[in-house]
Amino acid sequence: MKKDELSGLSELWQSAPEQPAVELDKLKRRHKKQFWLMTFNVITETILVIAVGYLFITQLRADTDLMQSIWLGFAFFWSSVTYLLLNRSRLHSFRLLRNKTLTESIPEHISLIKQEILRWQLSWTATLIFTLVLALLVGVDYLATGTITVDIPRLLLAVFTLLLALLFFRHKKRTAEIILKRLSE
Repeated sequence: MKKDELSGLSELWQSAPEQPAVELDKLKRRHKKQFWLMTFNVITETILVIAVGYLFITQLRADTDLMQSIWLGFAFFWSSVTYLLLNRSRLHSFRLLRNKTLTESIPEHISLIKQEILRWQLSWTATLIFTLVLALLVGVDYLATGTITVDIPRLLLAVFTLLLALLFFRHKKRTAEIILKRLSE
């Protein structure tokens, strides 16, 4: 190879367009925001699980409506299981966020995004189960009594809110999957 051809190849190699680098500052800001949001969620969900448990125990002691007791029992069981599964994933993410090499390490970012996707999928599944059990209990109540004993506008508002939550969780999961795809490239 001649010296001119070698320098031409060198110039061609150096002039090749660079791959866009992953914006680590943007990822760090995103994960810092995620840290505070996860902390807020842990505190809020802890209070809610304790409140539902208290209502369930109070309901059992009062000997009131059977359907309401069943509903509160399910809500307590559902919220406890969901709480444990989500916080297991959050704990893993908190450990990754404490890692000092996170600013240089793409695999940790990918792992954080995978944990986020898992949490969105768990939230979607848990909300779907909650919605289906709500519909089942209303149906059983209707078959047992011949009328819908719950306040219909409240029931419709609850179903509408749960359906919006399902859409929100699906959207957030897809957004995280897009970010994961960009990081994996």
